[in-house]
Amino acid sequence: MKCVILSPYAHLPGHHWANAVQLANALHDSGNEVRLISSFNPINGIEPHSSIRCSVVMPKWAHIFSSAVKKTHTSNLNITIRQNIETAVCILKGIPYSLRGWHLHFIDARFLILLLSVIATRLSMTCLAGGGYAFSDSTNDSKRQTAKQKIVDKLFGLAFRTGKFALNCETDDVRNSWLYYLPDANIYTIPVAICLPITTTDKYISRLKLELPVDKPVFLIFGTHRSDKDYHTVIRAAKRLNGAIHLLFAGPLISDNDPALIAKSLGYTDLTVINDFIPESDVESCFSASDAIIVSYPADFDRGSIVLIQAAAYGKPVIASKSITFVQFFQKYCIGELFEINDENHLAEIMINLSHHDKLNSYIKEIERASKDHSWTNTSKIYLKYFESKKI
Repeated sequence: MKCVILSPYAHLPGHHWANAVQLANALHDSGNEVRLISSFNPINGIEPHSSIRCSVVMPKWAHIFSSAVKKTHTSNLNITIRQNIETAVCILKGIPYSLRGWHLHFIDARFLILLLSVIATRLSMTCLAGGGYAFSDSTNDSKRQTAKQKIVDKLFGLAFRTGKFALNCETDDVRNSWLYYLPDANIYTIPVAICLPITTTDKYISRLKLELPVDKPVFLIFGTHRSDKDYHTVIRAAKRLNGAIHLLFAGPLISDNDPALIAKSLGYTDLTVINDFIPESDVESCFSASDAIIVSYPADFDRGSIVLIQAAAYGKPVIASKSITFVQFFQKYCIGELFEINDENHLAEIMINLSHHDKLNSYIKEIERASKDHSWTNTSKIYLKYFESKKI
């Protein structure tokens, strides 16, 4: 199998580049020929195997145009235009490979450009879909019934009917949300994955490195600070415990949902906030320093969460809100405890219970099983089957 992994947003905060490199490495390790393409230089230091050719393809004209767009357009329009450019240059670089029989797989992309490319070239392309798609007839809000939206809806149907386009989703719920509108489309579920084995550091040493307290449990809230994360409930729950635990928020701030400001407004001070991209060398320290991981989202959150798998890989239990994704995951892997949405009392109770080592140890077998099942070694086999499918 020959495959090109394209990551247009490798330079942005998140898991774009990490997923691209780890999938590429796993495919390479199983005897496949792999190339990596990104628009700009990747944001983090994850490196592909030395024998995997990696290309950064944003041309000078696109840099100039992108800078001009940034100066002259509003934020949302600016992001849309720039991401379309980034997707387009990756596609242009990938097409010659596709013409020689290589498979093109995108780690996220702007769908408008991608769909037009599939329809125009009839070349096989697949893409990771992080969430569901808001089709124009899926809402009663007349403001969303725009001509552009309807055109994109039509393009999805045309692209899937070529038989050359497919999506993979990280959860069955996301997949089902697509299939509801496109029942005959090639859409697959492939779960998130992580590289194993994981190197860990002594908890005490990690806490000293991050300047965390060593005399109380530390609960980690890890990842990009997006607007849909429920930090208010987490901080209110911690405040109820009167200094018995410490919170560690670690990840880049990309919205107004700043845990430092929320904590200040609630009068809570027993926390450490790192509002920045966490390099790989410090990811290990964050997880190693923690006793458990907290993930808190609204009830309808249905996307995959790499933090669950990261926690399992580091041998840490998870406290998660009863969101769709987490309820389904915990039914298969009991790696911690679920708390009621927006219920700070329930969360505080679980935090205290998980502070005891006997309780922590009770999840070890399930944590190990979840970690093994979501290794890139196993997940890459699903990708191979998916790429080699005669349907695409």
